Amino acid sequence: MRLLIALQASCILAAIASAGCDDGSGGRVDGGADAAIDAGDDGGADAGPDAGGADAGTDAGPDGGGDTDSCGAEVVEGDLEVVDAGILETLSGVTHIVGNVSVSGAGISDLAPFASLRCIDGDLVVTDCASLAHLDGLEGLAAIGGNLVVGWNAALFDADGLAGLGQVGGAIWVTSNPALGSIDLSALAAVGADVSITENPSLSSVDASSLPATGGDLEISYCDAISGVAGLGALGAVGGSLYLTADTTLLDLDGLAALEAVGADVFVEGNAALPTCEVDDLVSQLADFEGALCVEGNAADECPDTTDGCM
Repeated sequence: MRLLIALQASCILAAIASAGCDDGSGGRVDGGADAAIDAGDDGGADAGPDAGGADAGTDAGPDGGGDTDSCGAEVVEGDLEVVDAGILETLSGVTHIVGNVSVSGAGISDLAPFASLRCIDGDLVVTDCASLAHLDGLEGLAAIGGNLVVGWNAALFDADGLAGLGQVGGAIWVTSNPALGSIDLSALAAVGADVSITENPSLSSVDASSLPATGGDLEISYCDAISGVAGLGALGAVGGSLYLTADTTLLDLDGLAALEAVGADVFVEGNAALPTCEVDDLVSQLADFEGALCVEGNAADECPDTTDGCM
């Protein structure tokens, strides 16, 4: 699973980097500042697995009903590769990007120029920003039509700048941010594919308290500081598989009390502090569960008829 996530994220990055932009005369221009400012008509929006790209997001406004008027009038069309603060500044005041947005580079220390941004029709990828401590500047972002990827940002302390994000048409991947302590997705009401939060060893809080379902898998794995999943209290259904693995301080699953359906498999493994009884209680509340069940390497307890192993 971890390898798959890395490969999928790499595919997004490669697709965005190589897409280029239509120069308005049928030709292509490479990424960089010129592409950021002069990006043209076709948007190059096929990047990203499953639901990625502008085709998935063009019909999705912040209200979830296809009304893009609420995205604002300052529109940029085409894929943008933001690799330094100078390019970022050219996007100040933009409200709607019809394409993919890739933000990366050691020179990116804040996202304040995105303060007016309401909608991205394709993917938003924020990776390898060594100086970026917060996602402040994205508070107004309400809708992403494709995928959201936040990964490999060494100094990222919180993702609370995503608190206004209401819908993601594709998947959400938050991975390999060693200092990341909290993720605020409290306004998130719809996600079209997977939600994968992995390898964030300092992460102690995930708030997705408005999310009723995931379109694909839900994974919270290798997050050594997380003790509970209280921020998932509204979650009633997981469209794919549920993975809770190697979260070494996870103590309970009380936050999943509303979960009634998992579309595929359940893997709860290697959580050294999690009583196996907690997993049994979770599985017992699932209606018509027919997928594979793997429960191994969790805390020993005195729960009778405890599940242990894969079946």
